Amino acid sequence: MITTAGQTAPPATAPPVNHVYHTTIKPRLLEDLYEEEQQFIVDYLNRTVFAQDQRSITFDDLSHELKDGIALCKLVNSIRPGTIKNIKQKDLSFVKMDNIVRFLQGARQLGLDNDRLFETADLFEGKNMTAVLRTILELAKLGCPDNAASPLGFIPSSLDKEHSAIFKEEKELTHQGQDEA
Repeated sequence: MITTAGQTAPPATAPPVNHVYHTTIKPRLLEDLYEEEQQFIVDYLNRTVFAQDQRSITFDDLSHELKDGIALCKLVNSIRPGTIKNIKQKDLSFVKMDNIVRFLQGARQLGLDNDRLFETADLFEGKNMTAVLRTILELAKLGCPDNAASPLGFIPSSLDKEHSAIFKEEKELTHQGQDEA
């Protein structure tokens, strides 16, 4: 269609142009965890979970090792034996997600508030590993209340109230960004 000024106009069926830009808030990267927190997580899991299987992992292995939820369920049971009674071992997506849900339920039973827990998709889909690792740090506080069992001899100082507030803010921003997408 041509207008009176000789310019081509868009067809009447063209969708309206939306000039509002959608931004996705990316989760904070693992590098945002202090090095001592990263090392603490690996050491803590090696002593509480992977020692049962007589093996150890590195930080690079962490995401892969946690994705099926088995190690996380074992972690809850290491803090309070029998909390999670049935940990499934099959290599099926819905079984892995079920293990993650069981872990989150177990963490609630241990006393973690919902604002301290990651969402299933944060781990299974790799959307926010920082939230996953911060949940493990919160569980470590429950599992090492007197720091005696801590592999470092202390709970990382970054688990103070300031960093707990950052964790809550990260979680809200991540999920707000996902809602907008």
